[in-house]
Amino acid sequence: RTDAAGRMSVEFDGGSRPYVLRVSAPGRPVTRLLFAFESNPTLRLRPTTLVRGRVLARGTQAPMSGAFIDAVWSDPSEPSARAGPYVSTRSAADGTFTMHVPGTGITFIRARGPNVASEQRDIRIGEGDVRDVTLLLDAPGEPGTMEGRVLLEGRPMAGVRVVLRPNEFRNAAIASELTGVDGIYRVAPGWSGIEEIDIDASAIGMGKIRRWAKFAVRAGRAESDVEMPRPWSIAGRVTRGAAGVAGARVAARATLGTRESDISVAIAEPSGTFRIVGLFDRRPSVTLQVTAPDGDSSIHSEPFGVEDWNLSGVTIEMSASGRIRGRVLDAVGRPIVGARVHARNVVVSTSDGRFDVFADPGRARVAVSCQGYVDHLTAWLEVPVGDRGVEVDVVLEPRPTGAEPR
Repeated sequence: RTDAAGRMSVEFDGGSRPYVLRVSAPGRPVTRLLFAFESNPTLRLRPTTLVRGRVLARGTQAPMSGAFIDAVWSDPSEPSARAGPYVSTRSAADGTFTMHVPGTGITFIRARGPNVASEQRDIRIGEGDVRDVTLLLDAPGEPGTMEGRVLLEGRPMAGVRVVLRPNEFRNAAIASELTGVDGIYRVAPGWSGIEEIDIDASAIGMGKIRRWAKFAVRAGRAESDVEMPRPWSIAGRVTRGAAGVAGARVAARATLGTRESDISVAIAEPSGTFRIVGLFDRRPSVTLQVTAPDGDSSIHSEPFGVEDWNLSGVTIEMSASGRIRGRVLDAVGRPIVGARVHARNVVVSTSDGRFDVFADPGRARVAVSCQGYVDHLTAWLEVPVGDRGVEVDVVLEPRPTGAEPR
């Protein structure tokens, strides 16, 4: 937390990559700041407009407590989309609410109950406080059993789960049993309105995807078929030095605009060949991450474009790697257990202080951190290609009493 002067201190692992600082100030929306390691960032919060109002039950006009009120503001310089940030609060026992909305321009505001939303209101902010905003909200309907068929191009799909995701009114996800050859699923309780669901086809090697579905509960039941999105596939081979990497784990994440599907996974055959299948509404771009059985990993940040829903002949060459091994010790030479050691991957030192991390061959170094000790970054090391590796002992100095971590 910040002190009276607005100063703060955050401890994090070292490294040259940028970090995201997430700031939650009382009565203000969450703000995110991208900054580099060892920088001294100053965060300037946007000015806000105070918005007051109340949530009433449609028809009876009775106050509704515990409703979620959302606001999303749009930047007038970017009129094409409601940009955010997203601000949320809850109504009090008498239905009233107070929130601070940043920026200027038109703000989208609405109230939500269990899967029921009020009509949205557009209000102008940046021209003084906004008072007496009234949002009419339908009372939630009775819960019921969601049931129907899971279909792919009109045909029933076996081996799929339909999962109702947790939300503010449901603490945990609720999943159906795996569908049989008839594709029928049943899951409860759900509510009339919009449910955020996962279509989980992991059991048949097709990953899963998140979607919104509209259900209407009548007499305790909500009948709705769920249409599977069209699957895509990528086939190829994982190699290292032209030899196949048996047992490599190939994980894919498909993106389309700002939307992202969950990870699909395949394990490479003894020859290094793999075929990974995933789900998405339209042709996706797919990013692959490969992890060898020995723990070495390689991320392919450039996405593959999947044309005609199937891509074959992909060769993923894992980059050459080396190893850095050693011990983490305190100032008097005793081993430190549980220290985080970061190079190409992150490991934790063992009971005798030892560590073994992958590193890029050539010049590399490791960053070491541990609670109660000053973070340490080693000198540059000459790392050979392969498992022979290089040895280094890292000595951590105790953090002075009362000293704050960076």
